[in-house]
Amino acid sequence: MNNPNDQWLSELKGQIQKDPFFQRATETLRQLAAKGCDPMVIHGYAGRVAGYKSGNLGARMYGGPGAPKIARRIRAISGQLKKLAGQIEDLKRIRSFWSRMTEASCFHIPEELEEIAERLSRIRTKGFRDWNPQREAILDLLDHVRSSTGRYHYEEVSLLINAELVWRAMKRKQPPPEPRHDVDSLKMIIQRWKKERRAQSVKLRASKPDPDAQQNRSTDMPTPE
Repeated sequence: MNNPNDQWLSELKGQIQKDPFFQRATETLRQLAAKGCDPMVIHGYAGRVAGYKSGNLGARMYGGPGAPKIARRIRAISGQLKKLAGQIEDLKRIRSFWSRMTEASCFHIPEELEEIAERLSRIRTKGFRDWNPQREAILDLLDHVRSSTGRYHYEEVSLLINAELVWRAMKRKQPPPEPRHDVDSLKMIIQRWKKERRAQSVKLRASKPDPDAQQNRSTDMPTPE
């Protein structure tokens, strides 16, 4: 005995094959495949985009303090370290006391504390505990298309994503959703991703220690009074 749902899905697929919107989506997929894309990979990424909710889901999933709270905590610790460095620097200014600090290997503590505070300030907190699976799927899809064809093909990708959204709604016997992920929104995602990559590169370069500064500090000893 045939399952009514299987029969209904079979009829639905037959209707879709005659629908101009899905015919255009099918032809778009064929064109991208001819340019080097893998249709199964595209279908998989488009399915992830359609299957996940939009927005940041990390806060609900991971819990704990988010990036803004951690950033404020780091700034507070850095400020305390700088204040402590200043207090120890005052000890160095006491006449002839520097030799006692040198004996205890404490002469460079102010500089070391300043360096630690600076290193803490370079910790990247932006994006911590962020998890936006829909955005990640869109980036993966666009990256596959670009690496395969040399271009992002925003219009074609938008069509395929919306075709997947409509297909899923029809399978659930729901009305077709409004078009989403248009060309402009896809371009914005790529622009933000590139901006984030550049910021990460700058932060990474800034976090590398300066060997000249370390050498100067090791030789910076006061002259005897």
